[in-house]
Amino acid sequence: MRSAARWISHRPARHQLRRNLLWLLFTDPALHARMDAWEEQAPLMLSSFRRDFARATQEADIHTLVDELERVSPEFKA
Repeated sequence: MRSAARWISHRPARHQLRRNLLWLLFTDPALHARMDAWEEQAPLMLSSFRRDFARATQEADIHTLVDELERVSPEFKA
């Protein structure tokens, strides 16, 4: 995961929604390719996010993130 953090820190400025690691994990093919064991790590991160989402259902930005990810990422939606 260290290489992913290093990669993200060197990316150009992004819209706030697109600076989210979960967003990048499911939408950025370059990050996907650079991450070791993406197939193992992505479900773990998604599980953690879903747990957090259940606690923060009133936050509009989290709903926006989920809606956008479901729209653009078949892996996230699955």
